Amino acid sequence: MFEWVLGMIPWWIWAAVIVAAIVAVQMTFGWKVTTGALIAALPALGAIWGRQLGSEQERAKQDRETLDHVRIRKETDDGIDQIGHADVDERLARWNRDE
Repeated sequence: MFEWVLGMIPWWIWAAVIVAAIVAVQMTFGWKVTTGALIAALPALGAIWGRQLGSEQERAKQDRETLDHVRIRKETDDGIDQIGHADVDERLARWNRDE
């Protein structure tokens, strides 16, 4: 829901917040709890990383598809521009009904 806001925060701020949280947990609870919390956080970090990677791959796929559509449209427009007016009228006549 707030992913767009979280994406606007630079990585170095995230790193500083994480380090501050680790230091706070260590000072409050000790090394055993800190180590346990870090190990427990690894799956969440993996999920975030995997989601980001999947999002980047999907965005790249959509960009490739967009470029393919632009290329096809350009080829079609170039083909139409290269034929004469009589050929355009002849091809159009196949699809029109004059009743």
